[in-house]
Amino acid sequence: MSNRSNQTSNSNHLSFHCPSGELLWGQLHCICEGYFNRLHNRYDIPQSIPETLEGGTILQCSYQYRCRAAKGGWQAKLYRTRLTLESESFHSSYIIYNIHHNPVEILRRCAAFGKSLYQSHNDHSIIYINRYDWSWHHHYKFESEINQLLDIDNSNSDDDYSLKRLFGGLIMIIDSDSAINIIQQLKSNSTEPDDSPEKLFIQIYHESNNRVGLHLSIPNTKYEFAWLVFSSNQPNAKLLGIVYDGTYTLLKGQIILDQEDVVSWNEYE
Repeated sequence: MSNRSNQTSNSNHLSFHCPSGELLWGQLHCICEGYFNRLHNRYDIPQSIPETLEGGTILQCSYQYRCRAAKGGWQAKLYRTRLTLESESFHSSYIIYNIHHNPVEILRRCAAFGKSLYQSHNDHSIIYINRYDWSWHHHYKFESEINQLLDIDNSNSDDDYSLKRLFGGLIMIIDSDSAINIIQQLKSNSTEPDDSPEKLFIQIYHESNNRVGLHLSIPNTKYEFAWLVFSSNQPNAKLLGIVYDGTYTLLKGQIILDQEDVVSWNEYE
């Protein structure tokens, strides 16, 4: 049985369920880090932003890739961006959010500051994720454990079917209790790459509410950014939404969701 359910290309949202009250986020290696961090009871919270890693010429942080999250229904929607008055709007990326919260408000709050390398923005219930904090550029913790879990052999440069292809160019959100099941399903399908941009993860052993996460991608992604939006800036805050940017817009320009201006052109100017 497949672990993923594809949506048609003109679908504007995907829905899943978070029964555990915890979500893992990121690309596949980050999901695995979140799984191992679960064993150490570590969470990403607004008041515990990791220090910038030392060395090199880039700004990079290493997160836990695991959050306390609002339980119940979640969904994802594509938002559109127009960068100039003369240009057409385009599908720029996704917002993933708990259905009891307003996606327009979440997008507005993130777009109000956009890039925030040192978390210097005023809305302290939002964590900004920079391009080097995850994706292809991320040097992941638990490397030997994760490579063993995913059957990755770094000595084999000809391994075309390695799950390392899922280390960038996408975002995954998975209910924490279902993570190892989904990872095992991905391993079992690793020789059958699926290029569909929108996929739902299915927990095949649950009779109901078995959509437990999703995988979203934007074509030709190079750098990826995100904003984690929490219920407050307190240690027990719950994740309410994630804004994903796979097109390097940094939430600039006019932003449109469900044909509604989130940020109008006049506001952007």
